[in-house]
Amino acid sequence: MANKIDLFAQKTDGESMRWEDPQSVEKFRQEADPGRYLWQAKRSRPPKSQKQLGDTFGNAIKKVLYEANDVRQDGIDGLVQYFKQLNLPKNIEATKDIVMKVFYTVAPTFNDEGEEITLSKMDTKQATDFMRRVKDAMAGYVYIPDPDPNWRDKEKQQTQGVKL
Repeated sequence: MANKIDLFAQKTDGESMRWEDPQSVEKFRQEADPGRYLWQAKRSRPPKSQKQLGDTFGNAIKKVLYEANDVRQDGIDGLVQYFKQLNLPKNIEATKDIVMKVFYTVAPTFNDEGEEITLSKMDTKQATDFMRRVKDAMAGYVYIPDPDPNWRDKEKQQTQGVKL
């Protein structure tokens, strides 16, 4: 049996904390090797949300790509000049991957162990802070608006021929 387990508990107002999977807790307690164990309680945040992913990919990256490729028509060169990042590729069209690399360069995010992480590993707080720092860094190049909470309804209406 392993000597380590990740256990999650849920606390709600007016109730005692409860294990999310009490069977796995009991199984671990029964099958663990003899020895001393440390039980630490740490409030964990949920992983980044679908809305936060939408803000990054459907809003921020989309806006930067439009500015770089359609408005300024200088692709990644404009971003390279803006950030003075000599290690980014030059003379190519801006793509989602390159824009995301720029975002990670200007707003690096680290986990509790000090390792740099990508959006896929961020929790809701980290993702919110990441996008705030990206928007601040991009402010001189392109305005990235806050996401529209009604974007899905508007998109549905537009595909049905209704103009807003």
